[in-house]
Amino acid sequence: MIRTSETLKICYVVSTFYPTPGATTPYEISSHVASRGHDVFVVAPRLKGQRRLEEVNNVVVYRVNVPGRPVRFSNIVLALKALMIVLRKSPDIVHVTFSPQQFLLPLLGKLLFKLKKPKWIFHMISVSVDKNPMRRFLQNKKSKFESRFFDAVVTSNKYIKERMLGRNWRRPVYLVPIGVNCTRFANPDPCDIEELRNKWGIKSNQCILIYVGTLSGRNLSILINAFKRVTEHHEGVRLFLVGEGEEKEKLHRLAERLNISNQVVFTGYLAYQLVPAFLKLAQIAISPIPKNDIYDIQPPLKTLEYISSGLPTVATDTLANRIFIKDGINGILVSDDEESIFNGMDRLLSDEKLRSSLSSNAKISAGSFDWDVSVGNSLEPAYRDILRR
Repeated sequence: MIRTSETLKICYVVSTFYPTPGATTPYEISSHVASRGHDVFVVAPRLKGQRRLEEVNNVVVYRVNVPGRPVRFSNIVLALKALMIVLRKSPDIVHVTFSPQQFLLPLLGKLLFKLKKPKWIFHMISVSVDKNPMRRFLQNKKSKFESRFFDAVVTSNKYIKERMLGRNWRRPVYLVPIGVNCTRFANPDPCDIEELRNKWGIKSNQCILIYVGTLSGRNLSILINAFKRVTEHHEGVRLFLVGEGEEKEKLHRLAERLNISNQVVFTGYLAYQLVPAFLKLAQIAISPIPKNDIYDIQPPLKTLEYISSGLPTVATDTLANRIFIKDGINGILVSDDEESIFNGMDRLLSDEKLRSSLSSNAKISAGSFDWDVSVGNSLEPAYRDILRR
């Protein structure tokens, strides 16, 4: 790459395998930053069988071997190996995604190696989702402490900023909204669509409702029970739950107990590149995020992917979902109880005109959240601002 005065050299340190569904945000950010002409490389753990060095969408990926357990030790190893690559490559910015122990990068870089550059950015993607309130509190406090070693913090919305950092935080904080690859979700590969249609036996006269995400911690038994009531009012409906999680078997048993196991399909893990095709097979999407202290402010990436696909969406009325869903315009907001979720699904299934209106508006509204917009309007200016400080 021919560098100019406008070209930045940026390193992303990712604590999950790259690219995978668990690394959607750093994958999309790094790809879109690279597409804008910047020199981008990623340091990530190496999954067995992956190349140690590879170029993915104009991003050079350095994969390093780290121990699988304990997680704390693997994060430390990742930080140390990433630091060695940073010393060799000398980027302008090191952008570290939310991960414990990664504060070692700026700490050691500044103390031991007296690095004047790069600038170190800590990306606070979410708050802790630990079910234990005390552990959750301590994990959030630990993340706030670790962020003090960085030159700046990036986070996705004002709610996470206030929860994690408080209102008296004196260091630079930049809001960079989570985004969606509108092109990917609006125009999936027709061959992928047909392959999935045949694999799961989806017929043209069926109405498909879909949930994509983790099968743990989301009270999805409420969704299953609400869908049972849907089947009593509407024929030819099927509910697809795409994802894995510790509650999968329990949910499967619930569907059997309710005698709807033929209409509730658990697909298991689905490769990230196939998700847009699966969404195109659905008529309605469900985003049942519990409205509680853990999830109320979490950025709902799947909600954004639903509306980018043009799907009319039933979403629970959380602060985070309200960022993307305008009730009655591009989706329906409901309470997180069985009755409300049933009413939302029943309303959409009964009103084809409403579904069509929500679908059209969803596609339009998703454009303002495209990753290219988020990177161009928020992240790239943040990089240049922190370099000027």
